[in-house]
Amino acid sequence: KSFLKTHFQLMQWQDSVHSMKFLKINGNMQPDILKKAITMIKDHFTIAACTLASYDPAGDPDSNVADVGIQIMKNVGEGSE
Repeated sequence: KSFLKTHFQLMQWQDSVHSMKFLKINGNMQPDILKKAITMIKDHFTIAACTLASYDPAGDPDSNVADVGIQIMKNVGEGSE
């Protein structure tokens, strides 16, 4: 497998979470679809690095976006040795 570096902009998720209270607006994926996408990527590539960027805890009082970020990292790390 080839190696791949991934990058997720959490600020985009923050705008979605706080304006609609669910994660599908402005083209962002719902978490279950994102998990499927990560699984598909991992089927074809080894994820060598994963960046979660642009998170502002002040704009995430209920930690909804933080939870999405944690889930992304868990999904990326599943099955890693």
